[in-house]
Amino acid sequence: MNPGLAVLVLVLAPVLAVSTAAQESPLQQRAAALIPTTATASAAAGSAQIEPLPPITAVLKPVINDPLLRSAGSWGQHYPDQWGLFHIGLVHADPEPRGVLPRPLEPITVALIDSGVDYSHPDLPVSHLWQNPNEQANGRDDDGNGLIDDLIGWNFVSGNNSPWDDHGHGTHIAGVIAAGRDNGIGIAGIAPNARLMVLKVVDASGHASGSHIAQAIRYAVSQGAQLIHLSLGGQPPGASELDA
Repeated sequence: MNPGLAVLVLVLAPVLAVSTAAQESPLQQRAAALIPTTATASAAAGSAQIEPLPPITAVLKPVINDPLLRSAGSWGQHYPDQWGLFHIGLVHADPEPRGVLPRPLEPITVALIDSGVDYSHPDLPVSHLWQNPNEQANGRDDDGNGLIDDLIGWNFVSGNNSPWDDHGHGTHIAGVIAAGRDNGIGIAGIAPNARLMVLKVVDASGHASGSHIAQAIRYAVSQGAQLIHLSLGGQPPGASELDA
């Protein structure tokens, strides 16, 4: 087991134990079944002694009102619609969903190499999009990287500064990562502090070229992305992608 994960489980378990002492709601019961208890974590650790660490500084947020975080069974399943957030301990039922987030949350740049993003989507705040600090909307290549007005990323398919999603997969992934939280709309994103660098390499038919993927990876690195999300399937990576 990853030692960091073991510590996180042990820190979160007492918080969950407090809420489960009272009468549990159906949502709370489903969520609790997904989260390891202290006993489970201890059994997994075996006889090894884990050096105690200072608890993570956290803040218990008010009830989160995103509809699909508060619901279960929307697709016929017997567990919460956003079970993953309960499973990793970022949200727990109290008996309604509340968030537990480490503080402070520093913005982190995530390069999303996919089919682009519907950046007019009501559940994806504009503030969750990365903004190139060295570029202005003036028709010039201010940062000298050969791309004009790459304000939030780049469209490597069409060769322009509009990485609009005409397929859908990129917007889906963008929502999982950075959808607005506690805004009364749709889902809650896993990382409200993420700033998405939108790099479009997938066309409307769902196809991407290795050269575009390689260019996007190099762009992300050159612009200081801290994480790169690339969830595409198909042929094994070619030489250009491996080199990037």
